[in-house]
Amino acid sequence: MNAKTLHDLGYFQIIDILKGYSLSSPGAALCGKLLPYGDRETAVRESRRVSQLKKLILEDISIPFGEVTDTLRALNLSKIENSTLDIDSLVRIKGNLETSLKLKNFIKGLDGGIYPYILEFNDKLYANKELERRIQRAI
Repeated sequence: MNAKTLHDLGYFQIIDILKGYSLSSPGAALCGKLLPYGDRETAVRESRRVSQLKKLILEDISIPFGEVTDTLRALNLSKIENSTLDIDSLVRIKGNLETSLKLKNFIKGLDGGIYPYILEFNDKLYANKELERRIQRAI
């Protein structure tokens, strides 16, 4: 699709609204880069995933999103040899890891027959309990 078609469909307005719902600035930046799917199969799969999430929300099932904070700068700094992170950065990273683990465990407990597309998403979440423990000891 070309930019004029996307503009005429209100696509960019929708993206701006979506960015407003993001929990972090990196999330908002990723929303800003979203483009329509180029193939039907991907669009159908993602549409089904959204339908399954909507079903969870309508059933008033509490999804443990928790607080997600912007840790991109700290994570980039951590890649530099001999660099150190301040306590605030470590606390935020630990919080994101905890939120990710809670969400992974929640998704793992869902019925795969009812929520197969949400279960696929679980592999994309990063959780590391040992790293959480190390951060806790450091702070």
